[in-house]
Amino acid sequence: MAVHRDSFLTALGLETDPARHLQDLAEDLDAAYKQVAANPAVTVKGGRLKPEALPLPDGYQAMHDAVQAMLPRIDYPELLLEVNSHTGYFEVMPHLPGSQARRPDLDISQAGVLVARSCNVGFVPVVKAGQPALTLSRLLGLEKGYFPHEGIAAASATLVTEHGDISIAVQDWGGGLVASADGQLSIGPEIRARLSPLIWEHINFHGSYPFTRPEAPGNLRPLRDATAEDDEQD
Repeated sequence: MAVHRDSFLTALGLETDPARHLQDLAEDLDAAYKQVAANPAVTVKGGRLKPEALPLPDGYQAMHDAVQAMLPRIDYPELLLEVNSHTGYFEVMPHLPGSQARRPDLDISQAGVLVARSCNVGFVPVVKAGQPALTLSRLLGLEKGYFPHEGIAAASATLVTEHGDISIAVQDWGGGLVASADGQLSIGPEIRARLSPLIWEHINFHGSYPFTRPEAPGNLRPLRDATAEDDEQD
Protein backbone atom coordinates (compact mmCIF):
# COMPACT_ATOMS: atom_id res chain seq x y z
CA MET A 1 0.00 0.00 0.00
CA ALA A 2 2.90 2.34 0.74
CA VAL A 3 3.95 2.43 -2.92
CA HIS A 4 0.50 3.70 -3.86
CA ARG A 5 0.23 6.22 -1.03
CA ASP A 6 1.11 9.31 -3.07
CA SER A 7 -1.34 8.49 -5.85
CA PHE A 8 -4.10 7.84 -3.30
CA LEU A 9 -3.41 11.11 -1.51
CA THR A 10 -3.44 13.01 -4.81
CA ALA A 11 -6.70 11.42 -5.90
CA LEU A 12 -8.31 12.30 -2.55
CA GLY A 13 -6.83 15.80 -2.44
CA LEU A 14 -5.04 15.12 0.86
CA GLU A 15 -1.64 16.19 2.19
CA THR A 16 1.01 13.75 3.42
CA ASP A 17 0.85 15.16 6.96
CA PRO A 18 -2.59 14.33 8.40
CA ALA A 19 -2.46 16.99 11.13
CA ARG A 20 -3.90 19.81 8.99
CA HIS A 21 -6.62 17.59 7.57
CA LEU A 22 -7.63 16.38 11.03
CA GLN A 23 -7.71 19.98 12.29
CA ASP A 24 -9.99 20.97 9.38
CA LEU A 25 -12.31 18.06 10.17
CA ALA A 26 -12.41 19.02 13.84
CA GLU A 27 -13.33 22.61 12.96
CA ASP A 28 -16.02 21.46 10.52
CA LEU A 29 -17.45 19.10 13.14
CA ASP A 30 -17.48 21.83 15.78
CA ALA A 31 -19.23 24.28 13.42
CA ALA A 32 -21.80 21.65 12.43
CA TYR A 33 -22.48 20.79 16.08
CA LYS A 34 -23.05 24.44 16.97
CA GLN A 35 -25.39 24.89 14.00
CA VAL A 36 -27.42 21.82 14.95
CA ALA A 37 -27.47 22.78 18.63
CA ALA A 38 -29.00 26.14 17.71
CA ASN A 39 -31.89 24.45 15.87
CA PRO A 40 -34.94 24.20 18.17
CA ALA A 41 -36.22 21.20 16.20
CA VAL A 42 -33.18 19.10 17.10
CA THR A 43 -31.95 17.89 20.49
CA VAL A 44 -28.97 15.74 21.46
CA LYS A 45 -29.78 12.94 23.90
CA GLY A 46 -27.25 10.33 24.92
CA GLY A 47 -24.95 11.40 22.12
CA ARG A 48 -27.67 10.90 19.49
CA LEU A 49 -29.51 13.46 17.42
CA LYS A 50 -33.24 13.55 18.07
CA PRO A 51 -34.89 15.57 15.26
CA GLU A 52 -38.53 16.51 15.52
CA ALA A 53 -40.57 16.66 12.36
CA LEU A 54 -42.28 20.03 11.99
CA PRO A 55 -45.72 20.42 10.40
CA LEU A 56 -45.81 20.83 6.64
CA PRO A 57 -46.59 24.27 5.21
CA ASP A 58 -50.21 25.08 4.42
CA GLY A 59 -51.22 23.64 1.05
CA TYR A 60 -48.08 21.52 0.69
CA GLN A 61 -49.82 18.14 0.72
CA ALA A 62 -52.37 19.18 -1.89
CA MET A 63 -49.61 20.55 -4.12
CA HIS A 64 -47.54 17.41 -3.68
CA ASP A 65 -50.46 15.12 -4.53
CA ALA A 66 -51.35 17.14 -7.64
CA VAL A 67 -47.77 17.19 -8.92
CA GLN A 68 -47.24 13.52 -8.15
CA ALA A 69 -50.35 12.53 -10.11
CA MET A 70 -49.05 14.29 -13.23
CA LEU A 71 -45.42 13.19 -13.18
CA PRO A 72 -44.53 10.55 -15.80
CA ARG A 73 -43.70 7.16 -14.32
CA ILE A 74 -40.13 6.14 -15.10
CA ASP A 75 -37.64 3.42 -14.26
CA TYR A 76 -34.50 4.58 -12.47
CA PRO A 77 -31.99 3.56 -15.20
CA GLU A 78 -34.02 5.42 -17.80
CA LEU A 79 -34.12 8.48 -15.54
CA LEU A 80 -30.31 8.45 -15.33
CA LEU A 81 -30.02 8.27 -19.11
CA GLU A 82 -32.66 10.94 -19.63
CA VAL A 83 -30.96 13.36 -17.23
CA ASN A 84 -27.71 12.71 -19.08
CA SER A 85 -29.39 13.69 -22.35
CA HIS A 86 -30.24 17.05 -20.77
CA THR A 87 -27.01 17.70 -18.88
CA GLY A 88 -24.21 15.55 -20.30
CA TYR A 89 -23.00 14.60 -16.82
CA PHE A 90 -21.74 11.23 -18.04
CA GLU A 91 -19.68 12.90 -20.78
CA VAL A 92 -17.66 15.04 -18.34
CA MET A 93 -16.47 12.04 -16.31
CA PRO A 94 -12.78 11.57 -17.15
CA HIS A 95 -11.20 8.16 -17.67
CA LEU A 96 -8.67 7.79 -14.85
CA PRO A 97 -5.87 6.23 -16.96
CA GLY A 98 -6.39 9.07 -19.44
CA SER A 99 -7.99 7.33 -22.41
CA GLN A 100 -9.93 9.68 -24.67
CA ALA A 101 -11.76 6.95 -26.59
CA ARG A 102 -15.44 6.64 -25.69
CA ARG A 103 -17.58 3.69 -26.76
CA PRO A 104 -20.97 4.51 -28.32
CA ASP A 105 -22.71 2.63 -25.51
CA LEU A 106 -20.56 4.08 -22.69
CA ASP A 107 -23.54 5.91 -21.17
CA ILE A 108 -25.43 2.61 -20.81
CA SER A 109 -22.52 1.13 -18.85
CA GLN A 110 -22.20 4.23 -16.69
CA ALA A 111 -25.90 4.08 -15.87
CA GLY A 112 -25.47 0.40 -15.00
CA VAL A 113 -22.71 1.16 -12.50
CA LEU A 114 -24.78 3.95 -10.92
CA VAL A 115 -27.82 1.69 -10.53
CA ALA A 116 -25.76 -1.12 -9.01
CA ARG A 117 -24.05 1.10 -6.47
CA SER A 118 -26.70 3.71 -5.64
CA CYS A 119 -29.41 1.09 -5.14
CA ASN A 120 -26.94 -1.17 -3.31
CA VAL A 121 -28.05 -4.19 -5.34
CA GLY A 122 -24.68 -5.11 -6.83
CA PHE A 123 -24.07 -5.94 -10.46
CA VAL A 124 -26.04 -9.20 -10.73
CA PRO A 125 -29.48 -7.57 -11.33
CA VAL A 126 -27.91 -5.09 -13.76
CA VAL A 127 -26.00 -7.52 -15.99
CA LYS A 128 -27.89 -8.24 -19.22
CA ALA A 129 -27.12 -11.22 -21.42
CA GLY A 130 -26.53 -10.19 -25.01
CA GLN A 131 -25.80 -6.53 -24.14
CA PRO A 132 -22.05 -5.81 -24.39
CA ALA A 133 -22.49 -2.58 -22.40
CA LEU A 134 -23.88 -4.50 -19.44
CA THR A 135 -21.55 -7.48 -19.05
CA LEU A 136 -20.02 -8.00 -15.63
CA SER A 137 -16.44 -7.55 -16.85
CA ARG A 138 -17.38 -4.32 -18.67
CA LEU A 139 -19.10 -2.84 -15.61
CA LEU A 140 -16.28 -3.76 -13.23
CA GLY A 141 -13.64 -2.28 -15.52
CA LEU A 142 -15.66 0.85 -16.17
CA GLU A 143 -16.24 1.43 -12.47
CA LYS A 144 -12.49 1.52 -11.88
CA GLY A 145 -11.87 3.82 -14.83
CA TYR A 146 -14.70 6.35 -14.54
CA PHE A 147 -15.99 6.29 -10.96
CA PRO A 148 -13.09 7.32 -8.74
CA HIS A 149 -13.35 10.66 -6.92
CA GLU A 150 -12.52 12.73 -10.02
CA GLY A 151 -15.31 11.24 -12.11
CA ILE A 152 -17.99 11.52 -9.46
CA ALA A 153 -16.93 15.08 -8.63
CA ALA A 154 -17.08 16.17 -12.28
CA ALA A 155 -20.53 14.65 -12.80
CA SER A 156 -21.85 16.12 -9.54
CA ALA A 157 -20.54 19.59 -10.41
CA THR A 158 -22.33 19.44 -13.76
CA LEU A 159 -25.62 18.46 -12.15
CA VAL A 160 -25.34 21.21 -9.53
CA THR A 161 -24.64 23.79 -12.24
CA GLU A 162 -27.58 22.61 -14.34
CA HIS A 163 -29.85 22.65 -11.29
CA GLY A 164 -28.86 26.26 -10.66
CA ASP A 165 -30.30 27.18 -14.06
CA ILE A 166 -33.76 25.84 -13.17
CA SER A 167 -35.42 28.98 -11.89
CA ILE A 168 -38.36 27.32 -10.15
CA ALA A 169 -36.02 25.07 -8.16
CA VAL A 170 -33.71 27.89 -7.09
CA GLN A 171 -36.20 30.71 -6.57
CA ASP A 172 -39.36 28.93 -5.45
CA TRP A 173 -38.65 25.40 -4.24
CA GLY A 174 -36.13 25.23 -1.43
CA GLY A 175 -33.89 27.98 -2.73
CA GLY A 176 -31.31 25.39 -3.79
CA LEU A 177 -30.38 24.93 -0.12
CA VAL A 178 -32.14 21.66 0.68
CA ALA A 179 -30.97 18.21 -0.42
CA SER A 180 -33.46 15.38 -0.79
CA ALA A 181 -31.71 13.65 2.12
CA ASP A 182 -32.72 16.53 4.40
CA GLY A 183 -36.35 15.49 4.17
CA GLN A 184 -38.65 17.62 6.29
CA LEU A 185 -36.21 18.03 9.19
CA SER A 186 -33.83 20.67 10.49
CA ILE A 187 -34.51 23.45 8.00
CA GLY A 188 -35.52 27.00 8.70
CA PRO A 189 -39.07 28.37 8.32
CA GLU A 190 -38.13 30.55 5.33
CA ILE A 191 -37.21 27.41 3.39
CA ARG A 192 -39.98 25.23 4.80
CA ALA A 193 -42.51 27.73 3.46
CA ARG A 194 -41.50 26.82 -0.11
CA LEU A 195 -40.54 23.17 -0.09
CA SER A 196 -40.45 21.37 -3.41
CA PRO A 197 -43.47 19.10 -3.96
CA LEU A 198 -41.25 16.78 -6.02
CA ILE A 199 -40.17 13.65 -4.20
CA TRP A 200 -39.58 10.25 -5.83
CA GLU A 201 -42.77 8.19 -5.83
CA HIS A 202 -42.93 8.36 -9.64
CA ILE A 203 -39.53 6.63 -9.97
CA ASN A 204 -39.23 2.83 -9.94
CA PHE A 205 -35.93 2.03 -8.22
CA HIS A 206 -36.19 -1.76 -8.14
CA GLY A 207 -37.25 -4.22 -10.80
CA SER A 208 -36.00 -5.41 -14.16
CA TYR A 209 -33.81 -2.33 -14.68
CA PRO A 210 -34.38 -1.52 -18.37
CA PHE A 211 -31.62 0.62 -19.89
CA THR A 212 -33.27 2.52 -22.71
CA ARG A 213 -32.16 5.90 -23.97
CA PRO A 214 -34.89 8.55 -24.35
CA GLU A 215 -36.55 8.53 -27.76
CA ALA A 216 -36.14 12.30 -28.09
CA PRO A 217 -32.93 13.23 -26.22
CA GLY A 218 -33.06 16.61 -24.56
CA ASN A 219 -36.84 16.90 -24.73
CA LEU A 220 -39.18 16.78 -21.75
CA ARG A 221 -41.71 14.01 -21.29
CA PRO A 222 -45.36 15.06 -21.45
CA LEU A 223 -47.21 15.28 -18.17
CA ARG A 224 -49.24 12.29 -17.16
CA ASP A 225 -53.02 12.06 -17.08
CA ALA A 226 -53.76 12.55 -13.39
CA THR A 227 -56.65 10.10 -13.62
CA ALA A 228 -54.49 7.25 -15.02
CA GLU A 229 -53.82 4.14 -12.97
CA ASP A 230 -50.76 4.60 -10.77
CA ASP A 231 -48.93 1.52 -12.08
CA GLU A 232 -49.19 2.67 -15.70
CA GLN A 233 -45.80 3.36 -17.31
CA ASP A 234 -45.61 6.36 -19.65
